Amino acid sequence: SGFSQKQPDRRCLLCAGDICEEESKYEEAISNFKRVMELSKSDLAGTSAIAIADINVKEGQFDAALNLYNVIIKNHSNLEHLIYPKIAEVYRNMNKYEEALEFYSKSLTVVPARQMAQIQFKIAETKEAKGEKDEAIEEYLKVTYLYSENNQLNVKSLLRIAAIYEDKENFKEARSAYKKIISMNVEEAKYAQERIDWIEAHNK
Repeated sequence: SGFSQKQPDRRCLLCAGDICEEESKYEEAISNFKRVMELSKSDLAGTSAIAIADINVKEGQFDAALNLYNVIIKNHSNLEHLIYPKIAEVYRNMNKYEEALEFYSKSLTVVPARQMAQIQFKIAETKEAKGEKDEAIEEYLKVTYLYSENNQLNVKSLLRIAAIYEDKENFKEARSAYKKIISMNVEEAKYAQERIDWIEAHNK
């Protein structure tokens, strides 16, 4: 059937687009992705549109990217799990923190479980960037108790919490966060111990 012959054709175009994008040949990449969209209404078209929006982001064309991501969501709602985190990132790059937080929160409802800890961490980072230090601490803490199996993000979260407390000169809570890191027996334990030593030396 003609359909089965066309299928690899679209896949080849998609691969060609990916290769051009990796080599920063963005115009060529976009034209390959657009060909896929002309040939297909399936998820391949959605994936190609996402690739074009991603290139817009790389080129700093944030509004164009957001418009395209929104069009894709209308036509391919099953791709929300891919698009919501991307929209959140774009808003964060634009320093539009409220919008970023809205889309990170939406992302938590649709992304696979393995990505949730990362999204939660980004919510905390965004709150911190927004200057909401106490709320940021709460969000970082969620990483440590909701996704305790993700050691790497737990340590990063505790380091951020400790740094915020040090900035606030709440050395008791900072020490407590550093002690948790030491108890985890990780590479960062050495740094945590150095910070505790500094706190004790400077806050007699």
